[in-house]
Amino acid sequence: MNINGADLRSHAWWRTSAGLLLIAALLSSLVAWWLIALPVLSLANVPRHAGHFGLLYFHAVGGTVMLLLGALNLWAVHASI
Repeated sequence: MNINGADLRSHAWWRTSAGLLLIAALLSSLVAWWLIALPVLSLANVPRHAGHFGLLYFHAVGGTVMLLLGALNLWAVHASI
């Protein structure tokens, strides 16, 4: 059985193993971002973390960029199949 790119494109992308992995990665990243980064990025507890809030904010922005680039990478790899 020979599977090439044309055969894979004829199926729904989310039914492939790469598509399911992409969906799982996006969902878990969304949950992590919502629970961890959103409170920092929304400036919810600035007074509580006054001494190191700049580091927390920079870390949350960096993590957000990392998650977006990771999702873009998974999408690009999946789109090239």
